Amino acid sequence: MAALRTRIEAAQQKLNILHDSHNYRKTIQIVNSFPKIEMFLMEDTELERMLRSFTQMHRQAGVKVVVAPSASETGLTLLLIMPNEYYLPEHIERMEIYLRRYLKATAVESRLIHLASDYLSLHVNLQMDRKEVQLDLQQLEQGLTRITMPWKLKFRELLEKHFADDSFETWERYSKAFNKDYRSRTHPVCRSRCAQYRAVAARPERCLRPLGPFYEDRDYYLLQYYSLQRSFLNELMPYLQNLDLCVLQEIDSDLDVNGERVYIKSFAVRSNSPESLPVKEIKPLLLDTLMALRKGDVENDYLHQLLPLTGLSWREIDVFRGYRNYYFQLGSPFSKKRVADTLKNNAKVAHLLYRYFEGRFKPMLTGQTHGSGDGGPVTDPAGTGDRTGRG
Repeated sequence: MAALRTRIEAAQQKLNILHDSHNYRKTIQIVNSFPKIEMFLMEDTELERMLRSFTQMHRQAGVKVVVAPSASETGLTLLLIMPNEYYLPEHIERMEIYLRRYLKATAVESRLIHLASDYLSLHVNLQMDRKEVQLDLQQLEQGLTRITMPWKLKFRELLEKHFADDSFETWERYSKAFNKDYRSRTHPVCRSRCAQYRAVAARPERCLRPLGPFYEDRDYYLLQYYSLQRSFLNELMPYLQNLDLCVLQEIDSDLDVNGERVYIKSFAVRSNSPESLPVKEIKPLLLDTLMALRKGDVENDYLHQLLPLTGLSWREIDVFRGYRNYYFQLGSPFSKKRVADTLKNNAKVAHLLYRYFEGRFKPMLTGQTHGSGDGGPVTDPAGTGDRTGRG
């Protein structure tokens, strides 16, 4: 279309895009993937704005969104232009869901309309329940880019952001270590994965990292266990059960890093009890307890179920274990499970019992008041008038 070509060249001249320059060739390449009818219907200002965005697109890969004319009063037509490597079948469904939620559309339909050597175009029709729609194109493009960005590019972006000093070295060493099966099973957008990569890079003997939360019916977390030795589900399951964690699924991944085998065991877990504290509040305590259990620093028993209910650490829960064992030495008709269940069913009372014990017997600096940090004696939490110097 000669008329359209003339308008495009005029817009390029206004934007100082020199003929036969690198920007010119890249812009024309992207323009060739754009539907000509929608481009012909654009105003000159819209055409200039679109070409300006194209000059930025080839410098920084991502999804570009162009609002195209629509014949329907309650319809919205978007043209999505992206690098070919961003286009995967599983990404299309996620993009449609994202667009439906972001724009509050009643229906979304997309189709591939052009495929060039480096870029492609998607035509998206959205049915709206209102005539006027406000769009933040930059935010929309960022959201779609996060969804469609290939796994390796996300990995590199996260490394550059969080480990700038040695991101290139880490990228060269580990970019090929994560196989296709692991990439397809691992949540693609979790920012916390940087800690996971760092753990592997640090060559841990054993390391645990939580990822999430992810939300479905209830919040759940992906708990990943790293080791240079293969571990089995029956080794770790008793720990998770005694922490009152429900295992939704378990996946094993074996990675080869510079000739060394690294084993990653991933658990999707959530709390069993609706009365448990949110997992995000007790993540450090859970990890500390799991590492202590693996090292044999603490007994694995039912008393650990107090952790998600009270927020007590494994060392604090160990106080109940000491009193229980002393009580059993004196003779008791009850089992250890009965004692644990009693404390679990009265978790608030158990928490107050520990705080009372802490108030009376926990060593403190001279002149420091319990819980306040300023001067003064340590008073009895029960209000009996006793001081910690007694008993």
